Amino acid sequence: MKLPRKRLIIVGAALVIVLLVGGYLIHKNTPEQSGQGPTTTRKSTTQPGVLINTAPDTGNTKPSTTYGNTTPTTDVIAPSGSFVSNHHPTLSAPGNTMNSICRTNAGITCQINFTMGSEVKTLGPDTVGSDGTISWEWDLQKIGLTAGSWHVQAVAKSGSNTAATDDPLTLEISP
Repeated sequence: MKLPRKRLIIVGAALVIVLLVGGYLIHKNTPEQSGQGPTTTRKSTTQPGVLINTAPDTGNTKPSTTYGNTTPTTDVIAPSGSFVSNHHPTLSAPGNTMNSICRTNAGITCQINFTMGSEVKTLGPDTVGSDGTISWEWDLQKIGLTAGSWHVQAVAKSGSNTAATDDPLTLEISP
């Protein structure tokens, strides 16, 4: 079936307009052109010890899209859980097996950091399971913890987005 010449011109013009508008919208919504600044981290005012990633408010309520060879990132839920099963263990006591649990987004990584002064020991990072939980069973000596007061923090990460939660109690290890 042959279209009349006038109808063919109208259809062609409409197609060109659709392609131009689509190309403009794609270009406008790339991270470089959208006016989105870098993601920053701030402390939560409602959850002590929690760091939250934020980006400038662009008024866009849809999830952001990444272009090129970058990996899409997930908004990271601040970790929760029992980061240390016993906050007062003794190094010389038999059975120094500890348990740690981190709950956050499924499929991202979580690790637990132990800090005393400039010394840092780490469990993980390991990938959080489909139920949103990762757990570790570990021994004090195997990760190199010594007697003293250790600050405990869980850190969840997806791409460049991170969220951290401080354990409100220190890990007090006796000799």
